[in-house]
Amino acid sequence: MIKATLTCYDQIRYLKFSVTGHAGADVKGQDLVCASASILLYTLAQTVDDMEQRGDFTCEPIIEVDEGDALIACHCNSDETYAE
Repeated sequence: MIKATLTCYDQIRYLKFSVTGHAGADVKGQDLVCASASILLYTLAQTVDDMEQRGDFTCEPIIEVDEGDALIACHCNSDETYAE
C-alpha cells in the first residue's frame, strides 16, 4: 500500500509531503500503480525545484526520493507561494 501524507503548517508557511510503500498491484518494476504514483512524485519534486530557482522559498527545500520512500518539504516566503 502506498501511504501519502501532506502536512501543512499554515502559520509559518511550511509544507511537508511524504510517501512510503508500494502499491502491490504487480511485481516490482511492473506495477502500473507504483509507476503512476512515481510520475506524480517526480513531477512535484521538479515543480518544487523550479520554484526554488525562482526564489520562492526562505531556505533550500528538502527533496529526497528513493525507491518506495520520499520526502519533499519547503518553507514558502509568501502567502502566494504557499497557496501555489
